[in-house]
Amino acid sequence: MAMIPRIVCVMYLMFLGSSVGAQEVPTVLGWWRMDAEIGQRLTGATIQDASGGDRRHDATGRSWNGGSLMAFHELPGRYIYDPLTGKAYENKSSLRFESSAQQNGGGQSDFLEVDAGLGKRQPASFTIEGFIRNEGGIDKWHDIITMREPGNPHPHAWSLSTENLKGAKKLRFGGHKAPKGYWASYESNPSVTGPGWHHFAYVFEKKADGNQARLYWDGTLVTEASPATPAYTDAQRLYIGGSPGSAGWKGYLDEVRLTAAALTPEQFLQASDTPGKPEKPATPIALGLRKEPMKPLTKAYQPDLPAPIVGPASVHVPDDAGLANVKTNYGAKGDGMTDDTAAIKRAVAENVGRHATLYFPPGVYVVSEPIDWKNTKGEWNAFLAWQGAGMGQTYIYLRPGSVEFGAAEKPRAVTSSGSIPGMGGSNPVTGAGNRGHNNYIMDMTFIVGQDNPGAVGVDFNASNTGAMENVRIVALDRAVDGLRLTRAVGCLLVKNVEIHGFDRGVRLGGDLYGSTLTNIHVQGQREVGMLNEGHTVALQRLTSVNTVPAIRSVGTTGHFTDAGLMVMIDSKLTGGDSKNAAIENSAAIIVRNVSVEGYGSAIKQDEAVAVKGASIGEYVWPKTAKLFDGSPSQTLNLPVVDPPAVPDVPVDQWVNVTKFGVDPSSKEDQSAAIQKAIDSGAKVLYFPRGGYRVFSTVVVRGNVQRIIGYQSWWLGSEGDAPTRGTLRFENTGPLVFERFNFRPADLQVATDQPVVLRHIMGLPEVKLIHDRASVFSENAVGQRIALREGQAWRAWQLNIEVGGPAAMVENHGGTFWVLGYKTEKGNTVLRTTEGGKSEILGGLWYPAQGFGKDKEPVPAMIVEDGKMSASFSDMSKGGGTYQVLVQETRDGRTEKLPRSSLQRKWGMSGSVSLYRSGE
Repeated sequence: MAMIPRIVCVMYLMFLGSSVGAQEVPTVLGWWRMDAEIGQRLTGATIQDASGGDRRHDATGRSWNGGSLMAFHELPGRYIYDPLTGKAYENKSSLRFESSAQQNGGGQSDFLEVDAGLGKRQPASFTIEGFIRNEGGIDKWHDIITMREPGNPHPHAWSLSTENLKGAKKLRFGGHKAPKGYWASYESNPSVTGPGWHHFAYVFEKKADGNQARLYWDGTLVTEASPATPAYTDAQRLYIGGSPGSAGWKGYLDEVRLTAAALTPEQFLQASDTPGKPEKPATPIALGLRKEPMKPLTKAYQPDLPAPIVGPASVHVPDDAGLANVKTNYGAKGDGMTDDTAAIKRAVAENVGRHATLYFPPGVYVVSEPIDWKNTKGEWNAFLAWQGAGMGQTYIYLRPGSVEFGAAEKPRAVTSSGSIPGMGGSNPVTGAGNRGHNNYIMDMTFIVGQDNPGAVGVDFNASNTGAMENVRIVALDRAVDGLRLTRAVGCLLVKNVEIHGFDRGVRLGGDLYGSTLTNIHVQGQREVGMLNEGHTVALQRLTSVNTVPAIRSVGTTGHFTDAGLMVMIDSKLTGGDSKNAAIENSAAIIVRNVSVEGYGSAIKQDEAVAVKGASIGEYVWPKTAKLFDGSPSQTLNLPVVDPPAVPDVPVDQWVNVTKFGVDPSSKEDQSAAIQKAIDSGAKVLYFPRGGYRVFSTVVVRGNVQRIIGYQSWWLGSEGDAPTRGTLRFENTGPLVFERFNFRPADLQVATDQPVVLRHIMGLPEVKLIHDRASVFSENAVGQRIALREGQAWRAWQLNIEVGGPAAMVENHGGTFWVLGYKTEKGNTVLRTTEGGKSEILGGLWYPAQGFGKDKEPVPAMIVEDGKMSASFSDMSKGGGTYQVLVQETRDGRTEKLPRSSLQRKWGMSGSVSLYRSGE
């Protein structure tokens, strides 16, 4: 095997002095610091031992997977402090190890091999320590570090490995002469699958009255045993990360040190983000930072892009809105040249999980590593917003040739939002999960530079509330996906998003939970404009300029062979190649009012041409479900009425409510001060981030056109019987109220003018008082909706989770139109009566919280002498099922659509492409 150049590492001088008083400094037999050039593949390379002097024992890199052993940027800390000498060392890289599955006592893995007679040293007492980070599965037992003879797993002097026992993946340690018998008590050992970096130390102390073996995890003793003396032989070698013929560690290792003494936790290596001695043994810091991300760019990158197509190029963000400014607060430059990765990572780590907003002022922010939404503990989290200054003002630029984005088979996203750790289905490794609440990315452009074939623009996740709005994602070269929505995403809203380039523009996947997209532009993709793999998708106003298919919706995601529902309306698909169909489908689908240009056919259904022409009036597959003869086969096709556009308001007419005495830190009633701000004549009011107590009634009236909360809280009083203040809308023109969290409160609409509620968590039950009340909601999770004749509610991404007996939406003669409607709890999701009109485009019923004890399952939807069309998925993951999907009463006759009528089924779940009530 050819050798690549020796890796130059920081070398120790001879140890001078001691940090443990007059005691002699323990002998360090070897210290493998793993400091190589980022991205260097280390098969056959010499990894120098940095212990210094004549104690050097170099390691040789061995790889089983085409040179997968690689120097990586992920670090436990930018500096490593050694208490034995009182010195700190700059940390450059870690090593990334790959491993196969353990099978029949064997396997394959990357590893480092240390020869040079290290086994002959035979330390009576020793400490092996280092930093470790998991990035893969552990099926049985995997070696991490072992002292044994090559090619012979037994006997060995000692080893540190992982074990999977009853699903628990933990460390174990030991040593023996016979083929079996470990020293450690496995049950009390630490799990190795948690997020972030961890410090490990295996300490063996030889004593006259009996030996002691101890295992430490992050400096805390977790296991100890009384073993026999290690069985050393002259032929033994030290193996790090695995060993020949054995499955090994899959993930990262850094700073592995072997010391000929039984060290105490105070003597262990410590990770730090600053040079010098840490204030406390903070192991690990888990920010994944490094000294120099990459070589500096030689000149600043200046984007040369046309004006945005789907959203505003510039938006106003007040300086005093309480946002965390990545420039002024975290030192990001945004100059198109400086690598801002570390600054942005730190901003994310210190704000994620806190209902905070990061503000990216105008500029070009160069990044070279994935920006995962993780906190300072290395855990994925939610409740974070990224706010830019506009699609033509704020740019996140992945610089060319960034190491982690070099392999299309191992795609990484420029940024990935996360889910709350340790809850529900949250995945500590990938950040997937159903607790990605209140994640937002707004008003910015992402650019993937040249030579990043493994790049994904944004891997977004949000749950119940969360949105990507006014965002452009551009690939200047080959890259994988522009926008990914695949990690248990939804419900969420994607609005005003354009994607240029990439193999796939938008990729959606997973049968839970559903995504709503409106005003989307995809252009210049290599494989497909939008790929749906088993997801419930509500899509409005897609424009595609592509020779490849604009849409591919497939009913296969893992074993869910019939999963997936695509609802698509009011779209335009152009630029097609005559060899292709504009839409390729093998899942449930409904397409309405879509024009097609250039393609050989409009829709292919399971490889056969289903629609040939250049326009699609309405196409439904499988065919429409009905209960009454003569019911139409098409959707109700209610007029699509957009939320009213609020005119741009000059900056000098934006007013901070705190200027009128409103105090977000007070627990006293702020109603009077807020009313004063509303009555000031300002057209735009904004509430800086905080909590606002409202115990009485606040009336929205006068000149105000827009009220913005920046994820602020609209609160009642505290205590066992909290006071619920009232927000009453009496606006005389269209009004937008956005970005608030409610707890508790009352809302009233006492006007015939449109009220737009956007990005709202905890929306109270809104009382529609005016006979002509008209509400538009976008990305809202909240309480029950009730309509009567003359009233209307139109929604984009609506989530309701309330129990009965009243339905979640009670439409008694009004108009209810929704694109993307997700529910929980075993309650009726919609009751339409008294001539009401209801249209659901992309519903997802998920009674995960059950139907309640001793309660008969209620129908999912009820129609009584009203009009309704609904396209929906019905999910079950163990919380119960709707046995009746629709109960319809027409002229005194009642019929029921049973669960067995689900047209596409997977597991206990299924979908109905379209249900249509009678006229």
